[in-house]
Amino acid sequence: MHDNQTGYGLSGKRIAITGGGGYLGSAMALRLLREGARVLICGRSMDSLQSVISKAETIGPLDRLQVKAADVTKPDDLQVLLDWMVKEWGGVDGWVNNAGGAEPSLLGNLDTEKVLNTLNLSLVSAMIATDLVAKVMISAGIAGSIVNVASMYGVVSPQPKTYEHHPQFHNPPA
Repeated sequence: MHDNQTGYGLSGKRIAITGGGGYLGSAMALRLLREGARVLICGRSMDSLQSVISKAETIGPLDRLQVKAADVTKPDDLQVLLDWMVKEWGGVDGWVNNAGGAEPSLLGNLDTEKVLNTLNLSLVSAMIATDLVAKVMISAGIAGSIVNVASMYGVVSPQPKTYEHHPQFHNPPA
């Protein structure tokens, strides 16, 4: 293990990251591993998580990294992750609700199913996970942390075309 620990007090902490195969999720997972934490990452597909495993091998042994396929929009999948952490690691110290995404649908022509899918993935799943994790932490007397990651796309549209006639609102400004 490289000695990259910075004294954040994360050594041995048990932390899960949803959306662990994405850009932010993988960066967080690798940093937490460098800090000595035990990290469980999940994603809908093992394919997206494989690159994290490869990068983690350069940090050191993989004994502190767990990789699980899970759909965070399914409460049963969230419960399976939590149950695994409690059974195998004795509890959960931290949880990062990082999974998210959007199915584009423009005003004036909204696709209800796309809107509901987006809300379920980016909002509802985080609320349900927060509730489930908080119950586990409280019942075990763990003063842990739950972090909810949000995207700038909660404020601006990810589609530059939206700002075609209003470049002052595009991020970054056109």
